[in-house]
Amino acid sequence: MVECEFCEEEFEDETELHLHWEEKHEEELNSHQEEKVKKAKREKKKERERKRAKRKEYRNYAVLGVILVALVGGGAMLAPQLTSSMPEAPGNVGPAGSAHYHADFSVVVEGEEIDFSRSEYQVVSSKAHVEGGNGDVVHSHATGAHFRFFMRTLGFDYNSTFLQTPGDTYREGENGEVRMFVNTDEDWREIEPTDFRFETGDQILLTYGNYTEEEIGELQSQVTTQSQSMS
Repeated sequence: MVECEFCEEEFEDETELHLHWEEKHEEELNSHQEEKVKKAKREKKKERERKRAKRKEYRNYAVLGVILVALVGGGAMLAPQLTSSMPEAPGNVGPAGSAHYHADFSVVVEGEEIDFSRSEYQVVSSKAHVEGGNGDVVHSHATGAHFRFFMRTLGFDYNSTFLQTPGDTYREGENGEVRMFVNTDEDWREIEPTDFRFETGDQILLTYGNYTEEEIGELQSQVTTQSQSMS
């Protein structure tokens, strides 16, 4: 453990200590300490890149394993994943036109924000969709069309143990975790990653990866507030 000479807070190593200096004591640093902060930021970036490369390698092995299982076992073990990627059955979702509300949202996987402004994501469902080339605001046009319903219409799915995109499935473990945050009354809070029935003006952040609380705060600050001026 190392101790901060400014506030006596303890950290596991010098890299974390020096990152703390930048966040809490930037104006107190001398030139020598500033250089240590720059070095710590470089080390942190390299560490993230190593983790990202390892996760990519792991996914490649996982994909190969799935292909082999499909070839040997007739694809039986793929059924759960294929089922989870199907759009949600209507259930308690009302007809298109039975409601109209909006929310700002962002989905970030391993530090990369999904670009929902792309054409393949625009107006896929009449009940809940993004539209007009805008990938930051979900429009719900049906009662009960919650956020997970919207995500499933685009080939995504999630819960507390996995996040599925059209190309990959990310599972909870040492490589990352699924977390969901909402801001409904000017105060972000973390909720269980399940069905969230948003209202106009809400903000939603869905993430997968390993993030510090500071990084989560930065991601939250990047979620737009466009829906607050919509009716």
